[in-house]
Amino acid sequence: MDLKKMNKTAIITAVVLVVILSISIIALVVDGGKNIENQAGTESSRTDTTAPKADFAHRYVFTNDAANADFTGMFESIRDVSECTVKLVRFERSGNLGLMDEKALKSLTDKINTVASEEEMKAVGSEEIPTEEGIYRAVMEIIDAHGNAVYEEVVLILDKTGAKIEEAADKVVKVSKENLSAEPIVDKSEYEITDNVDGKIKADDIVCELELRDEAKHEWLVHVSYVDRAGNESKATFLITVQEDATLSTQTGSENTGNSGSSNNGGNTSNSGTTNNTGNGNTSNNGGTTNNGGNANTGNDSNSGNGSNTGNSTDNETDKEPVNNQDTSTWVPTEDENDISPSEQKAIDAGYGNVVKFDTGNYGVLMKSGDHRIDGKDGFDILDEYLASLGLCSSNMSGGWIDEDNDWYMYVAKDVHELITEDDEGYWDY
Repeated sequence: MDLKKMNKTAIITAVVLVVILSISIIALVVDGGKNIENQAGTESSRTDTTAPKADFAHRYVFTNDAANADFTGMFESIRDVSECTVKLVRFERSGNLGLMDEKALKSLTDKINTVASEEEMKAVGSEEIPTEEGIYRAVMEIIDAHGNAVYEEVVLILDKTGAKIEEAADKVVKVSKENLSAEPIVDKSEYEITDNVDGKIKADDIVCELELRDEAKHEWLVHVSYVDRAGNESKATFLITVQEDATLSTQTGSENTGNSGSSNNGGNTSNSGTTNNTGNGNTSNNGGTTNNGGNANTGNDSNSGNGSNTGNSTDNETDKEPVNNQDTSTWVPTEDENDISPSEQKAIDAGYGNVVKFDTGNYGVLMKSGDHRIDGKDGFDILDEYLASLGLCSSNMSGGWIDEDNDWYMYVAKDVHELITEDDEGYWDY
């Protein structure tokens, strides 16, 4: 091989080596950049060392399962850069269940230590998840995706008892013939429900659903239910039978025109004739039940005929004596207040602050409200003191309104048994 060919081969080889070396350097630089970027990203993901910040709407939770409590509505916000998990991690029993109204909840949450350290929170009670009903001081852990956690004290109300729906008699509803097959109107106020924690349940919070049981007999089932704040559901079913009332059937002629003062011989008419009011009261002349077609009505009733009323009549309302601090015995229920139970009536008759025993074996006392005090004692204190004087105590006390307009608030002591102390065996079973 001559010298020229050798030089040419050497030059070509050198060029190829330069190209290969250049490509390798470029690849190394690019790959190195990616590794640096990945390392930077990993490093960035490790820089979150800040614990979440929680803004509470309230610091209590009602549940019937402490391991699966629902914290919905408990927070106004939880602030963190990543997703957070919330759970209860420590528990310490602090009391028995009772009426948990706003005042009781405020009293419990006012005792919460909101500035305790993480070490103090982790030392509260034990990790054992409670299964017995009661009120517990609990520690809530709020932890983000990077392991940063904050610990907050809250109140756990563990309630596993559903509300009691009182028995109600089967009901017969009278309607006109043309309305026999229509759904009957359900009055929720006819059903009395009391919960050991929620107290007496307002009619608006009761759920009633109708089911046709027998079309031929016009029988309907009313399914009554209530779910308390802890998630316990109570159900009961009652019967309504719809029957025809001939006096309510569609009327024709002068009786239905409103232009005549004649009555229907004691039946229900839509007669709105003019009455002469010579008595001391106000009369109603819009379709009430009349007697003997226009003869004078001397009783306490509404008058829809063309007669004179010489008695003291009212519009379905009975005057009530004013209630003083201790005497309610002069009260007489009106038609609109006939949902007062015998037990409630007994407490009303006894007056404020006087303990009565019901036929069920429960005890009750009437107060003006949940905040009412007599000699510095509320209804719970009065019942406790009275039962203790008899050598008794209650493991289930509650309170609720009978009638807020009349300042009738009743406390009830249930599950009354022989008085025991903390030193007695079985004390914590109650």
